[in-house]
Amino acid sequence: MTDVYSLILEELTESKACHVDRFPPFYILSVGAHLLNLTNKRKGIYFEGRRIPDLRVHIMFNAPPGGEKSFWLEQFLRGEQAILMDSGIGIVMKGSMTEAGFVGTTRFEGGEKVVVPGICKTHMSDIVGIEEFAAVTQSLSQEHSRTLDPALLGALDSGWVYKDLAAGSISYETRLTLWGATQPARFDLRSGMARRFLFINNIPTMKDLAEIRLARRNSKNVRYNPVRTDRIRQELKDLKARVEGIESITWDEEVIYTGYDKLKLLHWEEKLYDNMLMGYWIMRGKFDRELHVTLDDTITNYILQEARHRDTIRRGSEFAEILLLMREHNGEIEEFVLKDELLAFGKDWRQSRQLIDDLIHIRALVRMPNGILKLSANLRGNKVEGEKVNG
Repeated sequence: MTDVYSLILEELTESKACHVDRFPPFYILSVGAHLLNLTNKRKGIYFEGRRIPDLRVHIMFNAPPGGEKSFWLEQFLRGEQAILMDSGIGIVMKGSMTEAGFVGTTRFEGGEKVVVPGICKTHMSDIVGIEEFAAVTQSLSQEHSRTLDPALLGALDSGWVYKDLAAGSISYETRLTLWGATQPARFDLRSGMARRFLFINNIPTMKDLAEIRLARRNSKNVRYNPVRTDRIRQELKDLKARVEGIESITWDEEVIYTGYDKLKLLHWEEKLYDNMLMGYWIMRGKFDRELHVTLDDTITNYILQEARHRDTIRRGSEFAEILLLMREHNGEIEEFVLKDELLAFGKDWRQSRQLIDDLIHIRALVRMPNGILKLSANLRGNKVEGEKVNG
């Protein structure tokens, strides 16, 4: 019963990557959920409400430029060093994607209907990383959530894709797991799309940026460990075979639900946390014919992190960048200095001014006559994104 979870973290740590305890565990448990979902869809070993549920954990990494979004996708999906390369798990990496490229489309050519399959069809059992997916980002936003495309939602929810087009309709089931990335924006977590994603929200502090800078320098001439990487890949192949042999899933309900209630998790997001739990225990390898799901300190910590990430996004993840910088300047900073520092987060002066004005409007910031911005007294003692939980 090899602990593949720990093997992967050991390899990433040896490669001198920074923040290994923060972000890779989410991708690792998503792999476990992906494998379990494939088996459950085929064998029907676990039901919810008389139906076979979707157990996938899609990921959306929300961070400014330089916030490690692409780095972690590459560590798992792209290049000969990628953890999942040749592991028996289908993978694909894309730089960008349109909605039609994702779910597919139809058109007429010479009077004949032609079906153009999307990646949900051509990679229907794979893990797909997409660095820029405007259709998903827009559908997550407050401005676009009301016009959410049902085909896109279905692909990431139940897996069933239905789309009616002028040239005809398309219909199929996909089991693809999506790992995406986006820059901080105003996301509506009440939308159907947002409930399908595990959000990683990374607003780097100055300390974080210094650690990233140092890690980049220290990574020169550091190669991946081919012995350990090959072992991880073989263990993943073995794990996939073991998952296919699972016949039942049992729950330590008293421990889990007591933990959920203690963490004050929102009830409509519990399904996401359930899927995280199952994926985690798959990757820890502690199962035979039965997968027993419970809480330990490690996964409890990551569930708490995810809850905090989602709370930050509800408040406005782009606001978190400003609040974080205000905190680092002891709650007071000259407005022009703040705007200059926000350039590092991909915000030009016009964007910064709008965000600052919005925070002043909701009384999170106060603009003084001398051009100094002050953090509201109500926020000075509150935790903001950037004060991370250690893994």
